[in-house]
Amino acid sequence: ARGSWTENADLVVVAVPVRHAAPLLTAAGGLDAGEQALSGIRTASSAVVALEVDRSTNLPERSGILVATDEPVPFKAMTFTSHKWPHLDTRPGHLVRVSFGRLDDDEVLASDDAALTRMAGSALGGLCGSVPTILHSRVRRWTDALAEIGPGHDARIAGVRAELAERLPGVELVGGATEGVGVPACIGSARAAARRLAAKWQD
Repeated sequence: ARGSWTENADLVVVAVPVRHAAPLLTAAGGLDAGEQALSGIRTASSAVVALEVDRSTNLPERSGILVATDEPVPFKAMTFTSHKWPHLDTRPGHLVRVSFGRLDDDEVLASDDAALTRMAGSALGGLCGSVPTILHSRVRRWTDALAEIGPGHDARIAGVRAELAERLPGVELVGGATEGVGVPACIGSARAAARRLAAKWQD
C-alpha cells in the first residue's frame, strides 16, 4: 500500500532491503555518513521458483546445490526441499526450489513466470536425467533484495550501527545486508537486535 502514516514506538527494528533502509533511516535523522555506506552496498534481484514434481523424479541424494558464478547455467541455486526438510515432505510430489538472479546479471529475471518455471524444470531435469512432470509451481520475485557481502562489510555495518546508536537510540537495522542473505543469518541478526533492544528497554 502507498501513502504515509505515523506510529509511536519506543523501539524499532528496521528490516527492509538495503536500498530502502538508507533513505528511510536518513529521513528519520539516524544516518549521515552511514547513508553513503549503505548506498554503496551492491544488490541483485532474485526470483525463486517453487516446484512440486512427480514422485517418479529421481532427486539427487543431497539437500541442494549452489552454482559457481562463472558456470554457464541460468540458475544460481537449487534446494531439494523434500530432502532438506523431511517434515515438509507430505505432498503427493517432491518439493524443489530453484533460484535465479546474480549480481550484474538480471537478464534472466526479465522472463515471465511461465518461462522461469520452464527453465526451473529444465534445470532440474538436467540433474535428474529426465524432464520432470511439474504438478504445481509458484514464482516469487524480490527486487534488489540480495546484498553483496564483500571485504570490509562487517566494519561498514558496525559503522552504520554506531551512528544509529548515537543519533537514533532504540533503532536497529537487520536483514540480508547486515549479517548475510541466508535465512539462518537473517534470523540470527534479528534475534541479536531484539536482545540489544530488550536490554535497553529493561534499563
